[in-house]
Amino acid sequence: STLKSPVVEAPAPTAETLKLAQGSHEEIDAELLEIFLEEAQEVVATISSELENLRAQPHDVDTLTNIRRATHTLKGSGRMVGLKELGEVAWEVEQTLNMWLRQEIDVTPELIDMIGLEHDVFTVWVGELNKKSDQVPDASGLVALAVRLRSGEPPAPKPTTESAPEAAAELAVTEPLAESL
Repeated sequence: STLKSPVVEAPAPTAETLKLAQGSHEEIDAELLEIFLEEAQEVVATISSELENLRAQPHDVDTLTNIRRATHTLKGSGRMVGLKELGEVAWEVEQTLNMWLRQEIDVTPELIDMIGLEHDVFTVWVGELNKKSDQVPDASGLVALAVRLRSGEPPAPKPTTESAPEAAAELAVTEPLAESL
């Protein structure tokens, strides 16, 4: 006699799964982007509130860990929906935060500046994506700062004529979005 394995029925697909399975690539991409944008807005808000906590308590490892986790989420989710450049920028920041946490380095004003710039860049980026714009912020300064902080180079001199709001205004969108939405 032969043994029969028990029949295990797969759970019925949800309405959303059926919709995605029957949809075109464009519809699937649009749906995934919409989900990403909802999550990204929450993640950017988390970075903002945790940055304020970090400024108040720079020795709080849990706060820095929460910022790293939020950055990791932006990286992974961005890559998953095809936003490769956004994912790469988040990866650069995440690597710096990982190093800080792994080596238990005291939070410096430069690290706080990097996290503030991260918040500003991703706020603009998510805003542009929400507007279905093909523009992205210039994240080169953020990437350069993240790389420099990992390398241990001394901080670059701060410009004395710029205020923080003016510096954030310079994040105006400058490049066409090279990724497919």
